[in-house]
Amino acid sequence: MKTVRIVPVVGEGGDIFLDVFGANMVDRVGPLREGEELIAVLEAEKPKGAAPPTRAMKRLSVKQERRNAELLGGRTQPGSGSSNRAKGDVRKFGEWRGESKFTFASSYSLTREVLEKINAECKHGEKPLLFLDFKNKGNGKTHGSYVVMHESDFEELVKKNGTSDDR
Repeated sequence: MKTVRIVPVVGEGGDIFLDVFGANMVDRVGPLREGEELIAVLEAEKPKGAAPPTRAMKRLSVKQERRNAELLGGRTQPGSGSSNRAKGDVRKFGEWRGESKFTFASSYSLTREVLEKINAECKHGEKPLLFLDFKNKGNGKTHGSYVVMHESDFEELVKKNGTSDDR
């Protein structure tokens, strides 16, 4: 005999539903109606969190990080993301620290939280960068590569290298 936990829940419209919980299983049944029989089919709960990266995803990620480090004239961070000491994916000591992201989707949701995290990881006057690649899901080829940086760092870069009118 298996034991389940049943929890009555009032929905937005005032209807009453039953949440039925079993070992790693959950179902919501209802709304309850007088004289009506309800059947709960318990389905396995979806695991929380992202799935671990596949070998192919890891290969694409490492390739992107190496390319970005080469662009900076810096290096990749060994064990980035897996330890507290090696923050960021790529780094040119004292100048830049970057995080590399890619997507197979046609859009990428960039939040201020992501940018603030990268900024907080910078040390020794380093400036934060976010490298973003849009990739083809079929073959992994890059359709577009972008670098996101703070406006003040961009202005400094333009002043240092001169504007297009100065050339």
